[in-house]
Amino acid sequence: MGRRTWWLSVLLLAGVFFAGCSGTGSGPSEKQVRDNWDGYVRYAESLGGCPDVKITDVKVVGTSVEGTSAEVILQVSGDWISKRDPGYLAGPCWKFSRSRGPKQTVERRLAYKKFDTGWRLDRTDDPMVKYPR
Repeated sequence: MGRRTWWLSVLLLAGVFFAGCSGTGSGPSEKQVRDNWDGYVRYAESLGGCPDVKITDVKVVGTSVEGTSAEVILQVSGDWISKRDPGYLAGPCWKFSRSRGPKQTVERRLAYKKFDTGWRLDRTDDPMVKYPR
């Protein structure tokens, strides 16, 4: 192995090592995110639920990982089924509004923290509902 080839190998290995340590790794699995969302919905139902909105679909549309923090973006679709407009909806129905019509899609965000045992849901983007740990 020539001197030039040896240095290229070292640089390539160092690049792979630093890329692996820079926080570009994967965040929580889609299954974990869905399980956390389902738990969030069940928790909200215990507080009264979402009588004004029928959630029809939830998709993971993005994940951003930086070090030991991750943010997952969900696309939540639902039907407005109520004749009233309560003003503010907390929980899974947050960001839905009667003024947007019967079929709606909103973006929700879940924040995660990484621990030795894996990723754990830290909070949702709803400022009114504190998710229990």
